[in-house]
Amino acid sequence: MTVLNVQTVSKRFGKKEILKGISLSVESGEIVGLVGPNGAGKTTLLKQIAGFQFPSSGKITVCGFDTARDHENAARHMACLIEAPGLYPNISGRRHLEMFCAARGVPEAVIGEVADFLNFQNQLSARTRTYSVGMKQRLGLALCWVSRPDLLVLDEPLNGLDPDGIFLLRGRIEKAAAAGAGVLLSSHLLDELQKVTTRIVFIRKGEIAGEFRSGDADALERRYRELFPASGKENGQDESGVGA
Repeated sequence: MTVLNVQTVSKRFGKKEILKGISLSVESGEIVGLVGPNGAGKTTLLKQIAGFQFPSSGKITVCGFDTARDHENAARHMACLIEAPGLYPNISGRRHLEMFCAARGVPEAVIGEVADFLNFQNQLSARTRTYSVGMKQRLGLALCWVSRPDLLVLDEPLNGLDPDGIFLLRGRIEKAAAAGAGVLLSSHLLDELQKVTTRIVFIRKGEIAGEFRSGDADALERRYRELFPASGKENGQDESGVGA
């Protein structure tokens, strides 16, 4: 089953075209990595998929639902963590999870499960303003998993995680895929992507530049160097807002 279908999507901010006819898909049970330099368009693409922005042209469907025309139904089938998680500073991590479960109609018993796999049971009662960057990231990831979505969209999910957190996240992503979810994630950590992904899609200057399907970490690095020989930002812009 195709859980995500991106069809010739372009995005303009004023006269600047940031995404240029991008097409890609993610199947149920597949883990797809999205790789490119800063400014290549990764975060902008993920925002279009999540429904935070809408394409200037083209079409995105999640489990067959158009994210622009039928956003409510599309959103029911996916969970997204784009950039830093948006949290309420004066309520606890547990309360965040309880509210999300209530909104999605998910049994609260799931809270214990996600807290166990992210190893932060002891911090759930604390207000999120006391959380470290890594703990906020773990809570954001937990909020993604409680609804058991058909599609997970994760933008740099390893940010702020210590090695234990990275190991736990990798295992959870693999478990979600084994249960039938499709996963699309971006990361600058090529070796970690190589360990968990089914395939990797390269994006350059707002266009798909190629794919990587097999091989070891050295082969992935060579492919990356072939596609992106120069260091620095692709378009002289950053990955937030216009130009991402």
